Amino acid sequence: MKKVLIIIIALVLVASIAYAKNQYDLRKELWNDFNKVYYDKFGKLPDVVLYAENTSLTKICFINDRGLFIFRHNDPNDSGRSSIERVVHAKFIFYSQITRITYEKDGAHFRFKLWSNDKVELIVGA
Repeated sequence: MKKVLIIIIALVLVASIAYAKNQYDLRKELWNDFNKVYYDKFGKLPDVVLYAENTSLTKICFINDRGLFIFRHNDPNDSGRSSIERVVHAKFIFYSQITRITYEKDGAHFRFKLWSNDKVELIVGA
């Protein structure tokens, strides 16, 4: 019984390490691509003030000195290319007052939420 428990624990440990390594590799690929696309679009290295990643590590919602943007890594809707696009919305927001961005379930979908003083100021569909 003891040997079986040790084997199970070892398997869980190996799976956890493999998952963490995979997450690390995905995050590294996402940010390397982000830096390249950002430089191509804005002509300088990223000046991101605040950001959040989605759970599958394919999108970044971020604020910089130009506004609110979504980065899509290998976007299937754009022939597999990565892109950065400005988020256009009707609500007037002082981005300097946004204190965090989260990626959460909102109804049936996951969305980026922009927070200020523990209150959601804007919900952005990804």
